[in-house]
Amino acid sequence: MKPKTYLWFGILLALAVGDLYFILPAYRGYRNACEDVTDLKRHLMQQRQDIQRLEREIRALRADPRAVERVAREKFGWCRDGEKIYHFEAEAPTAGEPPLLPGKTRACEKPARVSRK
Repeated sequence: MKPKTYLWFGILLALAVGDLYFILPAYRGYRNACEDVTDLKRHLMQQRQDIQRLEREIRALRADPRAVERVAREKFGWCRDGEKIYHFEAEAPTAGEPPLLPGKTRACEKPARVSRK
């Protein structure tokens, strides 16, 4: 090959390496931005589902007295006059069973509610 051909090949190679030097960081930034957009869309979808769930709950609380009673019993531990609510302490763990953390229950157990009289 002629020296002139090597020169042009070297120039083209230098241009290609220079282009990659500037393009690769921009492409990485683009990919990161695309991932961020995907994460934000997923978060937005979750937020919209939460809004729909809360709107259904609001409608139920406005229209259904049973829903109001359910919330009063579950969230505030209220009871009707004359009702007795029993609170049971969690059993001590048996040998080989890890202790429960405060506020946690074992699988298939429902936490007991306390009367606030």
